[in-house]
Order: sequence, then structure tokens, then C-alpha cells
Amino acid sequence: GLMAERRTRANTKALLLEEGTRQLLAQGLKGTAEIRLKDVCDQLEERSGVRITPGSVYERIWTDQRDFQLEVLTAVLADRDLGEIDRALQRAVESLDEADTGEDPEAAKRRFCKLAADGLVNAILDSAHWQIWVGAWGSIASTPELRDDFRIGEVIEEGYLRSTTRLGEQCDNSLTRLGISL
Repeated sequence: GLMAERRTRANTKALLLEEGTRQLLAQGLKGTAEIRLKDVCDQLEERSGVRITPGSVYERIWTDQRDFQLEVLTAVLADRDLGEIDRALQRAVESLDEADTGEDPEAAKRRFCKLAADGLVNAILDSAHWQIWVGAWGSIASTPELRDDFRIGEVIEEGYLRSTTRLGEQCDNSLTRLGISL
């Protein structure tokens, strides 16, 4: 028979994290504890023909099942598409662009904020990433061992700063386009 292609540790880790991420996004945050390395290996083999056994991974890449699960969660949290913020705010601006241009500036600000909030809530409801983010924030805030895990803590903080900075910039840009200042 043909010998299996040798993979580097980094390549093996990347393949398993990609498959684990796919499964977590499909199952949502409730599925974090259900993401098992054996299932990920089986699904990877079924989907791509790449065979990796859990025994070849433990101690080489992850110390145990929980370590793997936390790394999958961290990978999902690190992969934030901020385009959802942009699209939600763009829809709010487009709605205001269609509005009466003689509208009182204070009323326009209030309406923009309402439209932007509605758009962001809908983006969260429609996005597997956002749902995991929102759930992870609550879980991490209420679970000291998660909060103190260097992988997750750094990713959450950096992602929060990126998201809120982007939201602030986009709101400022949108309001400026509409001729409204705060």
C-alpha cells in the first residue's frame, strides 16, 4: 500500500483546528464541550481522506481533550469578520439616505442609532461567529479558569477592542456622511 504522507506538527494542528472550527460554527457555543478530537479526526478523514488518529496528537499538540476544545474556541474567537459591523451600519446609512433631508438633526441621530442597533442585532442573530462571541463573553466573564486562560483572554480582549473601535469609526463615518455631528 501507499505510505501516508508525513505532516508537520503545525500542518496537523492546522487541519484539526480547521475541522474543529467548522464543527463549532455548525453547532454553536453549546457544542464546545461536544467537540471531541476523535470526532474531528473522523470527520476530517470522511471529508478529505486525511487520516489522523487522536493518539498521534495528544501530548504532541494538545495535552488533553479540554486543551483541544479551548484551542478550537480560541481559533473561532480569533477569526472575527468585522464586515458584519460594516454591513449593518451601511444598511442604517442607506435607510437614512432615503429619509427626508429636512429632518431635524436630533431626530436623524436618534433614527440612525435605532437603525444601527437594529442592524447590529440582526447581524448577531444571523452570524454563527457573533453568536459564539456573545456567548463566549458571558461564559468567560463568569468562569475564572477561562478568563485566566492566556489564549482566550488575549483573543477576547483584542477582538473586543477591534470590534468596538471599528463600530466607533464606522458610526463616525456614517454620521459624517449624513452631515450629522455628535
